[in-house]
Amino acid sequence: NFLDDSQMSASSAVRVVDYFVLLSITRDKVEQSGRFKQIGLPLSAQWRFPLSDLKDCEFPSDLGTFAFPDGASLRPQTAPNEEYSFVLTEGDGGRIYCQALRYWQAVSSVDKQTYERLNYCERTAQEQTLFAPYILVIVSHWPFLRQFELTLKRVYAVLMAGNDGARPSYPIENFLENLVYEIPLPPRGRRIVEFDCYGQKIHFSRPAPNQLPLRGTTAQMNTLLHTLSLNNILTVFTAMLCEKRILLYTSHVSLLTPCIEALCTLLFPFYWQHIYVPVLPCKFTDFIYAPMPFICGVLPSYLPDLSLLEGVVFVDLDENVVKYHASDPVPKFQRLSSSKDINKLVPNPKRLLPASHHIDAREVRSAFVKFFAKFLKSYKICMMPSVGPSKDKFDKQKWLNDYVLPDKDTDRDTDGRFLDLFLEAQLFQCFIDERFDASLNIGNYEVLYFDEKIDETIHNKRTPFLLDSTFQHKPNETYVVPTPPSAATNANAKASAAAGLPLSLDETRFRGALSAPMLVDE
Repeated sequence: NFLDDSQMSASSAVRVVDYFVLLSITRDKVEQSGRFKQIGLPLSAQWRFPLSDLKDCEFPSDLGTFAFPDGASLRPQTAPNEEYSFVLTEGDGGRIYCQALRYWQAVSSVDKQTYERLNYCERTAQEQTLFAPYILVIVSHWPFLRQFELTLKRVYAVLMAGNDGARPSYPIENFLENLVYEIPLPPRGRRIVEFDCYGQKIHFSRPAPNQLPLRGTTAQMNTLLHTLSLNNILTVFTAMLCEKRILLYTSHVSLLTPCIEALCTLLFPFYWQHIYVPVLPCKFTDFIYAPMPFICGVLPSYLPDLSLLEGVVFVDLDENVVKYHASDPVPKFQRLSSSKDINKLVPNPKRLLPASHHIDAREVRSAFVKFFAKFLKSYKICMMPSVGPSKDKFDKQKWLNDYVLPDKDTDRDTDGRFLDLFLEAQLFQCFIDERFDASLNIGNYEVLYFDEKIDETIHNKRTPFLLDSTFQHKPNETYVVPTPPSAATNANAKASAAAGLPLSLDETRFRGALSAPMLVDE
């Protein structure tokens, strides 16, 4: 699940960014390496920083495959820049967040001859121009995707486009060191970290311990609400709570991760425990045929035959349509679909949120947390002393018979099938396990926060913990990341001011021995 403070290593407690990468079409003969088995032309790192793997974080394999899921190709025309994100999953279940900016550049005559020799393209007239894709990628264990998007756009604008007369005051090698080594992870609340990206201020902050955890953004939530109606969102959400197999598809790769991340954000206090690939490359479509639960996103160019995928919930993001096989429907969860707090979030639950209408993600998340706090307010009463598996730690029948089914908001006949699946879901078992042993919850603010929201629901007033202002962000305590030496004091920087985005890094420009302070102390 999401990397929280109880899961992070000593290094990830300091670092915001793990890697910065420039991907391009591989110019070497692919027969010499078994790594490149991508659909379309193979992409690999033109350069990357750091140059070698971090001790606590390996460089992601198959990065090029995920960055161009439907296969890279050479084009006779250029295309607009595209910003999008994708998420990788580590062997231990940890997630790696990647923000990408794809742009196109004309191929040189030398490279064109190389590509023709490798059969990357048909032989064409010498004067015909071809364009090749380049992809800038920021890799991180933290979901600061909006900040990473701003960083990539600024780097491109300054080094490639020269927008607004902007000129790089120091070489990209110094920028990369600054980005990876000198931006510290901000603590929960209290302090904001300010980073100067070639003259643009970019701020990193994390919510206070008595606020919703870091996950999802207002931009992601609005993308979801502008793409799916609330009724369809609740259908998909119910399928997630039952741990169904869920496949989303769209012709716009930039829609997949925001919509899927927003859906997972609303799951709190639960976390998706199974296969999670918001952008699934064509190379890995076998995942879709797996019998275990998954949430995957694909593009139409490699969408499998839906009639062959029984038991899968299909979500068409382009048409605002949710479908499933009649033999395995998504069960009704009347209590959720009739929630007044959730339904009043939008003008019409049956329609998309109007394009002119924007909503704060905190408002949406708060409505769902309030729903779960009311739904699960009696869970502690049903916890049972046990050293066995989680199924023996919670009296499900007591909870259903004494607290859920008698509730006027629950329709026994309508919600019965949902409740059966939900109580057997791994996400519910993990919810119980996480709360069972109090000794494991020291510093687990996600558990504490939700339990306090339950108390708030029961007593209809905010608790002292939720009212505590100690952790509020204090602007006067903002940590300002030091900027690299400018061209005035760095001859190399001055020489590189008009060089654009290089196709290789100059190791002589690295300053070395840089580090960020430890701001995380909880």
